[in-house]
Amino acid sequence: MFSVSPSLSIHISPFLSLSLPLSSFFLDHALAGARQDLRPCIASVDCSSEWSDEVAYLQSHIQLRSKSSSFAELVDTCQLGELPLASGPCQVARLQASRPVAWVHVPKCGTSFGNALMYLPGMCPLLPPGFVLDDKWNTPQFIADRIDQWCPGSFSSLGRVDFGDHSGVGGVYKSSVEGHGFIMLRQPEQRIMSAWFHDQKSWPFDYFGRPAKNLLEYAHIVSGCAVK
Repeated sequence: MFSVSPSLSIHISPFLSLSLPLSSFFLDHALAGARQDLRPCIASVDCSSEWSDEVAYLQSHIQLRSKSSSFAELVDTCQLGELPLASGPCQVARLQASRPVAWVHVPKCGTSFGNALMYLPGMCPLLPPGFVLDDKWNTPQFIADRIDQWCPGSFSSLGRVDFGDHSGVGGVYKSSVEGHGFIMLRQPEQRIMSAWFHDQKSWPFDYFGRPAKNLLEYAHIVSGCAVK
C-alpha cells in the first residue's frame, strides 16, 4: 500500500511498482488539486518526497499516453534504449503489451504466483476485495469460469483446459504464449520432493493402476515436467 497524498489515495498490490492504467477522466480529476510547481518526474527518485509515488506513476501514465499511439510502439522505444526499461512508461507499456497473459503453471511451482499476476495494476479491476488464490479452496480451477469477468482481457488459456491449469503449451506456443507467457520455476529436485509429499501429484495412477513404489520410481516418471 502506498502512502496517502493530500488529494489522492491509491491502493495497489505491492508486488510490482507499475503505473495504474486509469481513465483520463479519473486522472484529470485526481490531479486537479496537485501543486502546479511540482516538477515532472518519471521515477519516484525524481519526485518531491511530499507527494510520494502516486504522482510519479500517474504522471508516467500521462506521458505514456502522449508519447505513443500504442503500447507496442512504446515497448519498441524502451527496448531501443530511448527510455529506461525501469521507467514508469516502460513498465506500463510492457505490462499492457503482454496482455492477455498466458500463465504457464508448472505443478508445485507456486499457485500463489497467480496472485502476483492478478494483483498487477489494472489486471483484475473486478476482483473481489481480499481474494487470494490457494491450492485448497480458491484454486485456479475453482475460479476458471470467473476469471474473464474479474480480469477482462487480462488472461488467456487458449488451447488449454482453463486458467492456471498444468497443461503443456508446446502446441499453442506461437499462437497464444509467445510474448505473453509468465512462468515460475523451481529447483527440479525440490519440486519433485514437494509433489511426492503432495499425494504423489502428477503420478499417472490411471496408467499404472497403483501409486509409485518409492520416491526413485516416482522421480523417474515425473521428472522433466517443466520442459516436456
